[in-house]
Amino acid sequence: MVEVVFTDAAGESSIACPGKPGDALADLCDDHEAPIPFACRGASCGACLVVVDDPHYLLSDPEVDERDFLAGRNLSAPHRLTCQARLKTRLPEVQAHSTSVQLHVRVS
Repeated sequence: MVEVVFTDAAGESSIACPGKPGDALADLCDDHEAPIPFACRGASCGACLVVVDDPHYLLSDPEVDERDFLAGRNLSAPHRLTCQARLKTRLPEVQAHSTSVQLHVRVS
């Protein structure tokens, strides 16, 4: 299991929620009222731009629309659009003795 910790831009509000392989970060935000702003949900406005702290390898690679958005603003990892990012469908073993890992996502 992955515990995704969402934090607002000021670092004053955060929420942790459990994530399963393949979960969309936007759905986790909706389900747990995470402090991440949304507008278009289509990789065009950037309202949900976040910085993903390690271990960012738990997220699927950006799709074309997200790559185009980030490239147009000279951004790359660790920046992601919450509306587009998903947990990988096959999560790697993080540690032999660990049953969960935290993925930290904060508003950019």
